Amino acid sequence: GREVLHTQPVLGTTTVACMIGAGLLFPAGSAEWMMEGPRSLGFLIAADNALVWLHLMYLGFFASGVAFLFWYQGVRALGAPRASVFINLVPVFAMLISIFMGKWPAPYQWSGAAVVLFGVYITSRSGQSKAAS
Repeated sequence: GREVLHTQPVLGTTTVACMIGAGLLFPAGSAEWMMEGPRSLGFLIAADNALVWLHLMYLGFFASGVAFLFWYQGVRALGAPRASVFINLVPVFAMLISIFMGKWPAPYQWSGAAVVLFGVYITSRSGQSKAAS
């Protein structure tokens, strides 16, 4: 795992990871199709609006593909152990984005964000002190 990012390009690694993920999801999607039939994809069939399909393509390419590309670049730069700490910031950023979209977070969400930020801070500090010794 770790050696791959040092020897292979990030874009290639991201592409392979997304293809493996899609391949692993295919059996579950097929099973749902066999159990539910066309009904399971009703929201897609009903989505004759081109804007809906454009949104789905955006989510697939940008929200997944580009995010993975940046993630693997970060793993390559920081190393897997240090980079893995920052995955915990995803819900914090989602909460901050929700503020810009007009939804104010509940008190328990602020508390959760504080716990996450404190955890990232503690983990980052402990990593620095180990590197210094």
